[in-house]
Amino acid sequence: MVLNYASTEGASSGENSASTEGDHVEVLRDAADLQALRGFWLTCNPGRDADPDFFRFLVETQPQGDTPYIFVFRNRGEPKALLVGRLVRARLPMKIGYFRIATPELRMLAISNGGWLGEIDEPRAALFVRSLRELLARGEADAAFLHYPELASPLARQALSQPAFVCRDHFIIREQHRILALPDGDIGFLASLSQNERYQQRRRERRLARDFKEVRLDAFSSPENVDMLMRQAETVAQKSYQRRIGVGFAVSEFMRARLEFMARAGWLRSFMLCLDGQPGAYWIGTLRHGVFVSDYLAFDPAFSEYAPGMYLTLRVIDMLANDGAGPARQIDFGLGDGVYKERLSNRAIEEAQVHIFAPNFRGVTANLLRSSLGYGNHWLKTRLGNTAWLAMAKRKWRALASGVQK
Repeated sequence: MVLNYASTEGASSGENSASTEGDHVEVLRDAADLQALRGFWLTCNPGRDADPDFFRFLVETQPQGDTPYIFVFRNRGEPKALLVGRLVRARLPMKIGYFRIATPELRMLAISNGGWLGEIDEPRAALFVRSLRELLARGEADAAFLHYPELASPLARQALSQPAFVCRDHFIIREQHRILALPDGDIGFLASLSQNERYQQRRRERRLARDFKEVRLDAFSSPENVDMLMRQAETVAQKSYQRRIGVGFAVSEFMRARLEFMARAGWLRSFMLCLDGQPGAYWIGTLRHGVFVSDYLAFDPAFSEYAPGMYLTLRVIDMLANDGAGPARQIDFGLGDGVYKERLSNRAIEEAQVHIFAPNFRGVTANLLRSSLGYGNHWLKTRLGNTAWLAMAKRKWRALASGVQK
């Protein structure tokens, strides 16, 4: 099915199949339409999460049967820009401290991370957001969300300003997205680090060599390695801080299918640090078009005195910079900040998940609930500040959330 939204002033808000001239947005949902669009899609140089093959994998793998929604900006019939999204059933992530709050399931239009492709200036962004709002007003979804656009982008500005007050996102959680652009030429990654950072890495190597008979770094990239990778990663993940708060790597059928897809595509790059045969830390990600995207990184706290996470990170980046199948030019550390990301990155982008809610009872109620809980948490953190009370509260929240009494 194809819906058309024209940019003409005063145009009706319904289907407008006669709009073939000038600027307009089509919404494509049929697999044949998506295949016909593939050539233009690839010319937009999509990131991994907006790659057409990975997008198709997600649509076909999800048990709830996601529906593709591809918004195509056309000028005189020619595609010029895309929004890549799916209609999914999901719950808004809401927490008090580390506790998740049960929320009703919503039909959500999820625009993939990096799924804004082509040239999207202010007028085009305005038309894309108008198209999202039209679909919400028609009752096709309860909410839409852009998966972490850059806040300074035209698309984010339009999504935050164009909707009516009750449908607009009022609680924006700003995230630092840190990236490391690797040095060009023959300098090498390790040689580009500060003198202190190189000294600390040599010190980690000496301590590991002193206390362990075998320090081994295993690499996993083929479909045949996925079972072993998952088993070893799980032995580390179940002891990690991430597992205690319900995030990070976890064994599931979808995780297996995802890793196997990445391996078959030739993208999978995963590494396991083994100390005397015991998995101590892992880093799981993908290398595609010279960009390594970090997905999961964790270490066994039993080895924390050796800083295995940082040791592994520096070793892996050096290996990726010399990857025989195509060296990495950039390390994408993903969303969220951390000390190691700040130390190693040389670029930071401010991003946020941006929602638009439907102008109906379910949409407006979900927006009110999300905003109320979000601002309540923010007020509590502001009042406590960086105090001993806040540190103690965090320890209590983590212990309760993980079922551990301390």
